Amino acid sequence: MLKTPARIAADGDAPVQRAATFQPTSYREGDHSIELCWSTGAAGLRFDWYDGEYYIEELSMEPGAVRLDRLNAGAPLLDSHRSTSLQAIIGSVVPGSVRIENGKGLCRVRLAQTDDTADAVAKIVDGHIRNVSVAYQVHEWLRTERQGETTHMLAADWEPVEVSMVAVPFDPSAQVRKRNLPMPIIRSADHDDDIENEDERVSRRSARARAVTTNRIRDLCSRSDDISRAFERDLIAQHEERPFTDGELQRAIGDELVRVREQPSVNIRRDRQDAEPRFQLRDAFADALYARLAGREPGEQAREYAHVSMIDMARALLEATGERVRWARPSAVLDQLARSGAHTTSDFTHIIANAGRRFLIEAFSQVPSPLKVLARKRDFPDFKRRYGVQAEGPSVLRHVPEGGEYKRVSINTAANGMQLGTYGEIFAITRQALINDDLGVFADMARFWARAQSETEAGFLVALINGQGVEMEEDGKALYHADHGNIAATASAITVPSLSAARVQLRGIKNRDGATLANIVPKYLLVGPAKETEAEQVLASITADAPSAVNPFSGKLELVVDPRLAGNSWRLFADPAINPVLEYGNLEGQDGLFTDARVGFDVDGVEFKARTDLGAGAVDFRGTLLNQGD
Repeated sequence: MLKTPARIAADGDAPVQRAATFQPTSYREGDHSIELCWSTGAAGLRFDWYDGEYYIEELSMEPGAVRLDRLNAGAPLLDSHRSTSLQAIIGSVVPGSVRIENGKGLCRVRLAQTDDTADAVAKIVDGHIRNVSVAYQVHEWLRTERQGETTHMLAADWEPVEVSMVAVPFDPSAQVRKRNLPMPIIRSADHDDDIENEDERVSRRSARARAVTTNRIRDLCSRSDDISRAFERDLIAQHEERPFTDGELQRAIGDELVRVREQPSVNIRRDRQDAEPRFQLRDAFADALYARLAGREPGEQAREYAHVSMIDMARALLEATGERVRWARPSAVLDQLARSGAHTTSDFTHIIANAGRRFLIEAFSQVPSPLKVLARKRDFPDFKRRYGVQAEGPSVLRHVPEGGEYKRVSINTAANGMQLGTYGEIFAITRQALINDDLGVFADMARFWARAQSETEAGFLVALINGQGVEMEEDGKALYHADHGNIAATASAITVPSLSAARVQLRGIKNRDGATLANIVPKYLLVGPAKETEAEQVLASITADAPSAVNPFSGKLELVVDPRLAGNSWRLFADPAINPVLEYGNLEGQDGLFTDARVGFDVDGVEFKARTDLGAGAVDFRGTLLNQGD
């Protein structure tokens, strides 16, 4: 059933479109009715979703072409074609009023006078609702095809079944005919020379079919596990003999899905690995490849694949899906892998990505950034600028005398902003490396990425420590500033006296109220390579022969050395869990380095992407002290 728009017309008006309007003067108060023009039969462009072509549809308004019995029997007037509810009926066609005059379909409808329709009826009578749409069924089409022109379909025998009032007229070019109606008769018009001959029709059909390729067939078949590779090969063979249109191809696949899914089956609950043997093979290959990368013994399920090359893994995956590549050259295996369905391609990239990700995590653990112990980790929920608010309340509770009032206190806060950024690169294992089974390149790149991730994190923290672009939003001053009281008055070497003086100065830094002491306790001594030996000597545990020779800092300060810190300066840091100075984090759920893989298109091989979402900032100046050194 197809819905087409019309407009309500006043008596004597001549609508020129299917959507017409009526004047309130057509309203007859005696029987509460109005006159409608429900169709003019105007031609409109349609699209056939089955054949993939546009055509022009026209409704014949010849009196003998339109079956008016259903409308004349008192068909309903509906609200927006809602045919499933009795509440949608807002009136009915006056029996015997339906007629064809001067190429227009006219009728009179009587409006309902019930409470539930009062609002809609009032808008119709006042002329606010003017649009009409008719639903109809075509029993016979007259098809005309002229070379170089759009196919013309004339409804030579059709039947309107209901009329609706609508807010917006239905767009003719967007209509879709329901397929559950009786199949109409389609006959060709007799136009002799204007009608395409059979050879021209076949030629035009073949031109449309060129859009269907074997890759298109493979792609559609790979979208469901219910489509077998044998059926896919049969489709390709049929397409080579007689090209499919895209509509025919999709219908053939749809029919096969219906056939397969209608077959009786026994629903047995079982593990996904048992239901999909390819997952077992895929995971075993991933374990074996990781063992080769890491130089370890593979697990039990992967032991038999310990020496299988990457090409042979791809070959086995293709064989498991029915491809005959057992004796194919390595280059042919890779070419077939690139052309295969989504399942096989994703399984192969899963093997390499899984093994690479595990090896990368292991490599990253071997190159940690020493500066991370100085900072508090706090992940970001999104990429918006975040303000780390440091709150500080009263240091003591005030005495409340008997019958006295409690004094109100305020919380001192300071916010320092930081924002997350994304950093990453793409690396490709080339077709040549896959054929050569060269895992060395892969392993080297994983180690490089691990070092790069560590360097990226450390680079953020070093920049903050060196004061590069750091401005505390609490007062607009640098992290280390004389007004903050966190710079030693005298530059000196690392000695017990200088450490003692630094500790005294750090404990003397005041809270945000400017009155109470923060009582910062140092935990870490941070130096560059120039001061590493000196720091080790001072912090070493030495058996003293006199009380004055005891090293008070032995075992109390932890030494942190970073090669990016130049010069003789040294710093003390408090425990970041108690008095945080620096803060860093990743995007929530993306801790560390994220990797992904795909079969390459721009390059032959497999592409890997490494990405990290990282942000860092200074949140407070009170937990650290700088000595410029000698």
